[in-house]
Amino acid sequence: MSTDEHGTTTLLDVSGEVSAPHLTDPEIDEVRAAVAMHARIAARRTREGTPLDGFQELVRAARKLPMNAPLAAALVSASLRAGTTEVARLLVSERLDDVEGDARLAVKRQLARLARRTGALERAQELLTVMLAEHPGDRRGRA
Repeated sequence: MSTDEHGTTTLLDVSGEVSAPHLTDPEIDEVRAAVAMHARIAARRTREGTPLDGFQELVRAARKLPMNAPLAAALVSASLRAGTTEVARLLVSERLDDVEGDARLAVKRQLARLARRTGALERAQELLTVMLAEHPGDRRGRA
């Protein structure tokens, strides 16, 4: 996973899991491509405008695409820059039930990261504890 100088996932990190049981492999590839496109637009809008402009692009993506790890990571990173962390938390949380398997774990990891970065340490610990209970072999949940 790529990170910026602040240790946050960059907007262009689209290598994560996409899990949607109702989608075929070609459709999952389309979702990955759409997330990558929205992430590029968000990065450009952030450079040319404001972090809020970039975040709004990702919100549009989240409203029309299935929630997935790369989209959650991009939303979290953009929200930290734009000061819209509560909006990102709500958006990702409300779509969490639509995600399964490793992708669900990766999305939960982004929620824990957001909680930690915003000082909601009890919430971060709670999320990590649930993640460890569900996936005891996941080393990243122990950090």
